[in-house]
Amino acid sequence: MNNVTKLFLASLALFCAAAPLSASSEGHAWKKNDQAVKLFDIFLRSNPITLYRIQKSFIAIKATHAALKNVTKTSPDQESVFVKAQIDKSLELVKPFIDDIHGFKDIIFPLINESQINHSAKKNYLTKFLNGGDKLEVFTDREIKTVEQLENLLHEVQGFFSDLFASLSHETKDAYKAFIAKNSKK
Repeated sequence: MNNVTKLFLASLALFCAAAPLSASSEGHAWKKNDQAVKLFDIFLRSNPITLYRIQKSFIAIKATHAALKNVTKTSPDQESVFVKAQIDKSLELVKPFIDDIHGFKDIIFPLINESQINHSAKKNYLTKFLNGGDKLEVFTDREIKTVEQLENLLHEVQGFFSDLFASLSHETKDAYKAFIAKNSKK
């Protein structure tokens, strides 16, 4: 096993021990009998690394969202550079997942809409992103330039992930725990 793999597995074990997968108190479970929820749950059960990346990004998004409350106004150019850096930091791990949801947006779209209602989303950036064909980086470079826009985007993503965690089946949670246990022993 190479050093990069060892480092990844060690960080995976530490991360999971510090932040076990659970529903956020802010999350609203989607309807369990809904076909979209079932399909999405099955996808995540068979792709636990995606769930790991979502959870890790969720923690980064929450930290960034909290830190934005202490940001002072700067020039538009400085603000744009700051916003870009925060997007990269918060969404880095889930960019492949977010870009890939274009492929199954018919399943995700109703869940995003429900989350936007549950969490009083202001701008519906996730809906706008799904309706376009851009990769996440292209979309955020064009649409997210101010701290206020970033706060709205992070609020939407955080709400969606909270609802996702609250909606996971016991089987998916168990599969995720087994994945973590298996990979933390290596």
